[in-house]
Amino acid sequence: MEPQHDWPVLLAWTAVVVLVYPLLTLITAEWSRRSDGANRALRRSLRMVQTVLLPCLAVWLVVDKLTDLPADNLLIRLVETAFGIAVLHTVVVAAHGALALLAARSRTPRLLYDLALSVLVVIGAAVIISTVWGFDFTRLLSVIGVGSVIMGLALQSVIGGVVSGVLLLSARQFNIGDWLRTGGMVGRVVQVDWRSVTLRVSDTELYVLHSAMLSSSAFTVIDRHQPTPAFASVVIGYEHSPDKVRAMLLQAARGVPQSVGPEQAGCWVVEYLPSGIRYKVAVSVSDPGRIESATDELLSRIWFVAQRHAMSVAPGKGEGNNLLHQGQTAAQRSELLVATGAFRRSAEALGELGEAAQVQRWRAGETILRTGESVTAVFVVQRGEIRAFMRSATARVELDRLSAGEIFAIREAFRGAASPVDVVAAEESELLSIPTRALQALLDHDPALAADMEIILESRTQALGNLHAAPAQQDPVI
Repeated sequence: MEPQHDWPVLLAWTAVVVLVYPLLTLITAEWSRRSDGANRALRRSLRMVQTVLLPCLAVWLVVDKLTDLPADNLLIRLVETAFGIAVLHTVVVAAHGALALLAARSRTPRLLYDLALSVLVVIGAAVIISTVWGFDFTRLLSVIGVGSVIMGLALQSVIGGVVSGVLLLSARQFNIGDWLRTGGMVGRVVQVDWRSVTLRVSDTELYVLHSAMLSSSAFTVIDRHQPTPAFASVVIGYEHSPDKVRAMLLQAARGVPQSVGPEQAGCWVVEYLPSGIRYKVAVSVSDPGRIESATDELLSRIWFVAQRHAMSVAPGKGEGNNLLHQGQTAAQRSELLVATGAFRRSAEALGELGEAAQVQRWRAGETILRTGESVTAVFVVQRGEIRAFMRSATARVELDRLSAGEIFAIREAFRGAASPVDVVAAEESELLSIPTRALQALLDHDPALAADMEIILESRTQALGNLHAAPAQQDPVI
């Protein structure tokens, strides 16, 4: 027996396929053409409707509505599956364009939008399979639920790290290229993913920080366009007052070459410890990448400046006849003066100088004396080398270079006048600083030594006069 056809219905569906399908295709094509200069996501969605969704719809109408095939026929199911996939694909393309626009205009990370699209695809696929093929997801969901609990317990740390990474990314507190300070380390963010954040801490080192660790600890995002502080922490004994210690530490901080300016240096009392007082020192640098080198320079300068002020960093360590404590008594300083050979006198004859002298250690490049500063001492080089410069309008000209056993003295030191020269340590040097009042007292009782000192002072005065008269030759700054 031939199947009975509902001709009005067949004619209606035929009209849809023959008339409506071409009309919809024409409308979407014209819409897409007119939107060439508009939203790119809209154009892509219209093309998807025109080239994928409408052809699949036409095929489905022909097979499902204009044939007598039963609903459970394999061809019907395949066509319905293809049509469902076309619908899902079109929806995903449109949603992807809309979400991409939202991601560009908001601080929400793109990762969350990708997760939303993934969930949409999974739900759409489940609907197609259950509707077309009659698959029951109830048992599958039960199995997945039990499996999820087991997997969650087994991969707790991994999942926790992924969740922490997602939360960290969703907050968008920093981006690629920003600088972070965490756990005493400073680095530039070069990569961020679900599980970790990678910081470049030097030209050859990358520091990989787990997202869970970063999200559970404090970190600082450094503004690249503002001066950034570099910190150092030191402990000085209670025998030195905080005011004197702060002055010493600020003196060291203001000489750090990476600093944006001496006025940016700061120093604070942090806490009282059994061994002494902890101080925090800071200098500001223009580039976060220079924080590490600035901190290293600051700590190195603190050591040199502290020993010149007879202060010991980290008290309770280094006791005995080491370099730091050598020359701390008058007798030792007298012996050091004799050892230099600068005065050719016995330790007993130089006892008064030993009482007044001070052992000073200077780092290479440190300025021992600046032009315009009041000169109140002469310097005997015990170890290393120092250089004296005179400034001109356009250059800095070398006046003298002194090594171990030589004396740097100028007449201004005996007059209490301002220094006409800069004195710089050419390498790590150890000097004996002798106050001019003590040296003058010795010279008053030792005419031979006074004559020797007059020769030194006269030669230095002549050298200064010659430099004033001669054209300046620029010397590289140390």
